[in-house]
Amino acid sequence: MAKDGRSNRVVVAALLFASVFSSCGGYDSLDEETGRQAIMDQANLFLNSGMCDQAIDILRPLYQSKYVDNQVRMTLASAHACKAEFSFPSVLDAMKTPGSDIYSTLSKALYVTSIATAYINYPLAIQLVRETSSQNSSLSAGYRPADANFYMILLQMGHLTTVMNELGITVRSTGKKTRTITSQSRSTTHKCKAQVAFATMADCLTALGSSASVIATFKDAVTAICTGSTCSNLSYETCLSDPVTEGYGELILLAIDALWLM
Repeated sequence: MAKDGRSNRVVVAALLFASVFSSCGGYDSLDEETGRQAIMDQANLFLNSGMCDQAIDILRPLYQSKYVDNQVRMTLASAHACKAEFSFPSVLDAMKTPGSDIYSTLSKALYVTSIATAYINYPLAIQLVRETSSQNSSLSAGYRPADANFYMILLQMGHLTTVMNELGITVRSTGKKTRTITSQSRSTTHKCKAQVAFATMADCLTALGSSASVIATFKDAVTAICTGSTCSNLSYETCLSDPVTEGYGELILLAIDALWLM
């Protein structure tokens, strides 16, 4: 029976996995640069084939080793984003040309079939990107590389649209909502995910400066909502324990609801 293109890619990736690790000694090769590079190459092959779990499994020992670096962190973040059904090309295209209904455009590009899986993997991916900071204790984008900040924007938008999908029940084909956010009970976690997502995106856009011109319309949309102190907090844990910051998250969700078409 003929296999489709993805099935063929999966088979090829699996065969390469076997050949690479039989020849270089598998995880025992972490102390060798060629072994570490083989792991990274194989992880990227898995990701290109949509084999998210396999990419995570192969990268985890390297991430936990003394050889971890930002390339490893970013690739592992991509593996968790893969688990969250994140597609970089579609999201980037949506941000470049969002049209007049930006939230429907982004919700369509970032639609997930499993909200629960996305809620697990987006925070894991986001944390890994945060770890690229030159100041371990800082959440500020100013200490992260530009590529990490750009990726952080995309991941935070993915996390946010997952909240929107849960509350508004997104139509997959159009990205439009089928019910208003205001008609639903909004928990502290919903509000804090929204608040931190917008605050982090605003922080990243500031750090990127003119480099963010490629997503100028999206930047304008973030700026329009991030007024006053709304986007001053970058910590999810702080928001959970601070009613004022949680209130900012509520304001953000209400603003999205007013702009997101049905």
